[in-house]
Amino acid sequence: MKDFFSGAQRRMRWSAALALAAGLACGAAPVSAAYPDKPIKIVTTASPGAATDITARLMAEQMTKILKQQVLVESRPGGGGNIGVGYVAEAKPDGYTLLITSTALVAAPYLYKTLSYDPEKSFAPISELTTFYNMLVTHADYPTHTLPEFMKLAREKSVSMAGGNIGGASWVMMTKLNKMGNLKLEYIAYKGTGPAVTDVLGGHVDTVMTDPASVKAFLADGKLRAIGMTAPKRSAAYPNVPAFAEAIPGYQQQGWIGMFAPAGTPADVVQTLYKAVAQALEDPAVRARLTEGDFGIVGSTPEQFSALVKSEIATYGKVITEAGVKPE
Repeated sequence: MKDFFSGAQRRMRWSAALALAAGLACGAAPVSAAYPDKPIKIVTTASPGAATDITARLMAEQMTKILKQQVLVESRPGGGGNIGVGYVAEAKPDGYTLLITSTALVAAPYLYKTLSYDPEKSFAPISELTTFYNMLVTHADYPTHTLPEFMKLAREKSVSMAGGNIGGASWVMMTKLNKMGNLKLEYIAYKGTGPAVTDVLGGHVDTVMTDPASVKAFLADGKLRAIGMTAPKRSAAYPNVPAFAEAIPGYQQQGWIGMFAPAGTPADVVQTLYKAVAQALEDPAVRARLTEGDFGIVGSTPEQFSALVKSEIATYGKVITEAGVKPE
């Protein structure tokens, strides 16, 4: 009798062990919810109305349709872009907090002694979305009306110029203008495009260097006057605005806007986001809006964008170092 129960108990234990093993095997690779299964937040480093903000809102609108999940935009300007960038760098790498920022990201290591992030190591690049050239504009009462007149004046006396943070695209564009054109542009850094444009409109600052989309309405109603663009030749959208290259041979400088996720974001999530971005940039309405704003449409792969970021860190570092700017 004892042997019978011992054998039965052994068989019961064995059956239980098999059942447990089977259950564990089934649970070892649970089917995860398809990404995305909740709203996605895109953080921008620019104030509303700036090129970065415009691009982000266009992308969010289209990605909401493509991913069948709401994509929201949250502006976190200030700190030379470091507030928004640092926030995303520390976010959970699950694809639900993204960053859309511009060239200021690659300048940061040369401008600040301490950063809460590393431009290369803290992010997973998704795609370079757009490129842009900036336009230098004056207020309506400024004494010069043409590029030659402006160049002559800016060589004779100091001309104040508003723009984004030191080391950003506008600052680099101005630095190259001063160096290649022997000009006396004096840079005044602002936290956002809106306040900079407001001060130029009020005559408190002579000029502002910004993307055309940010000043389009003011140009149309005559409150601002365009002097020149940093593109290598005249833009089809603004054929009456000369390129600075017409007065300074060889001059050109563009900026870019791109999307990032926190480092460690799964590769398949990055690919899902990249495909959504690429599809969004193919939408006719999006392309028309970007072309109208004089943006260049890119949509590079994560690999291509990663290579660009690495290259731009070196490029901006050279310009900033040669200008004698010391990290703060």
